[in-house]
Amino acid sequence: MDTIKPEHNLMLILLSNLSGNESADEIYDRTRFAWKTKLERAQSVDFVIAHNSREEIIGIYEPLEWLKADNEEFHSLNRGSMPDRVGFIGGPAPSHIQNLYSDCLTPPR
Repeated sequence: MDTIKPEHNLMLILLSNLSGNESADEIYDRTRFAWKTKLERAQSVDFVIAHNSREEIIGIYEPLEWLKADNEEFHSLNRGSMPDRVGFIGGPAPSHIQNLYSDCLTPPR
């Protein structure tokens, strides 16, 4: 597989400690909450790409709204209040974006 060649403003999120049995909803919830970045920076992101420790892309999402991580939206995740972090509400990226990035690897850390 080739390394990703970004055509958009992307945020890459490493999800560690994966068993490989996570559902699509679990991957989404782990990807969307809660990251230490400025809200203004996050709002400039076009798509969020989740990857595992082998740099394999496991989820591609389109954030529709970025919120402080202490927002009530995230209470159901039961991960506590993190006012110095952010999270997003969104969903899977459109199919043409999925096709563009899904068969790539993220750059090595």
